[in-house]
Amino acid sequence: MDTARATITLCIAVGCTLAAAAGCAAPTTVVSFTDPAGARLTYRRNTYVFPVEVELRRPAGAGDVYASDIRLTLPTADGTLAAEGKLYVHGYFEQDVDRLSTNKCTIDDDNIESLQEGSSIIILGTSASNQLQYRMVLGPQK
Repeated sequence: MDTARATITLCIAVGCTLAAAAGCAAPTTVVSFTDPAGARLTYRRNTYVFPVEVELRRPAGAGDVYASDIRLTLPTADGTLAAEGKLYVHGYFEQDVDRLSTNKCTIDDDNIESLQEGSSIIILGTSASNQLQYRMVLGPQK
């Protein structure tokens, strides 16, 4: 009888621990980086090749921000262009429409041209409910 009670107590304790850990996991936002194909993004020590879906860890609190260094290598007509900067991932109140939507990021020809000319660019990503998800600030690699 004491062994059965101890086993049940242990199972309850393990179950509560797992439930608490799952509730504490940082929320994420999945972003589909689509263009230009072949671009390489280095984020949080991982390198991704476009097109690719990347899970961005975001703060749980709306208005809070996580900042990470990023590097980007973009294919151009002349070869490649190296850029570096920051990716700011914003916490927001995720609604049903946000969970059902695909978040896309495209770096267009105008942005690539600006980088080639030595300018910095800012790319904003917003959710389907029009909340800021991320802000990518890039400049030519030094």
